Amino acid sequence: MSRIDQATDADRPPDWPVHPGVMHFRLIDTQRNTESPLLGVLDLSCENGYVVRSYEFAQPEIRAAVYNNSLDDGTLDVTKFYGSRAITLELSLKVRASVNDTGDRIEIPNPGGGPMVEATEARLRDRLRGYLQPYRRARLIFSEHDDERVRQIMMRGAESACVIAQPRFNSLSASWVAPRCYIESYGLHRATAIVDGVLGESLSIDIVNAGNAPAYWVARIQGEGVSPRFVLSNSVTGSSFLKFNYATQQPGDMVTIDSFTKSVIINRQPVGFGYVDDQSQWFRIPPGVSTLTLDDLAQTRPGWPYAIWTDGQRLPAFILPQSQQGMFTRRREGEGNPPWVAPPGTDTSADPSLAGFSWSTRPPDSGDPGAGPPGVAQITFEWRDTWV
Repeated sequence: MSRIDQATDADRPPDWPVHPGVMHFRLIDTQRNTESPLLGVLDLSCENGYVVRSYEFAQPEIRAAVYNNSLDDGTLDVTKFYGSRAITLELSLKVRASVNDTGDRIEIPNPGGGPMVEATEARLRDRLRGYLQPYRRARLIFSEHDDERVRQIMMRGAESACVIAQPRFNSLSASWVAPRCYIESYGLHRATAIVDGVLGESLSIDIVNAGNAPAYWVARIQGEGVSPRFVLSNSVTGSSFLKFNYATQQPGDMVTIDSFTKSVIINRQPVGFGYVDDQSQWFRIPPGVSTLTLDDLAQTRPGWPYAIWTDGQRLPAFILPQSQQGMFTRRREGEGNPPWVAPPGTDTSADPSLAGFSWSTRPPDSGDPGAGPPGVAQITFEWRDTWV
């Protein structure tokens, strides 16, 4: 039977170094380029030589849209969209981790490789400025005082300034621009639907955006010929939908729909926008509780996808509907079949022949791959809590 479930990833990195409600900032370089490798992770903490004295999340720029009021006074203001926003950190540079600036100097990575080197203010400044290069995209993960939430925002470098006025404890101002402007939760929410091809079926689930601004979403479809309609209903904003009309050609086809870029990627190629129905709305998820419904789930063609054993760690993992297992035939390894076996720990005592087989919906002694029952597909719908 088809079903839909919801889960949320961890709400903070596993190595997040502080307790809830304590301010902390972390930079992660996410943009790989041909000129230099990724810079990795930089915690802006005393242990690394940085003290964040103040920070500013500026109000996003307003993308004004104003028209003259024809043959009359005033203007017609239809402004409704944001632009980018500025983010500024004011830091003090500190070469020793102790509060009274005694003891050994901090050791930091050597950009040229080799052993760690002792920190100097110049080296600390150079290390941070690496994340301000405009071709990089630094992700800032942060928590604030008396706030247990860990949030994040994507940025590119804008400017920095450092006035050297004394031998120690000089200050550095670093500014970035966040092109998407929104702050998002670190934890990713995910609704996952398993569709087994029952005709006329629809799946619904309540989802929550705990922020104060509409959230973008990403949907991923993998499986057998599914062309779902995504419907979002909210008591305030009403109902919106996006209909996708692509029939996957192989059980392994992967489709990604991104509501921010308004793009459809099919097997890593940006060729799918034309499959979005003309009447669709590229909706966003408003703050509060909404209902997500997946309908039009009937397969667009009969299929014969493989259903594989899984240990629960490989994703996506297609799940066989119990009601159809009697229609499946087992095929041994070899003869062109991948060496799929029952995972370690699987109880095959009731039917030892299960080990070493892959499953197929192709009927016995049939050479027609389209003669089997409807296939199995997995649809994931992902979003984050969003704040302006």
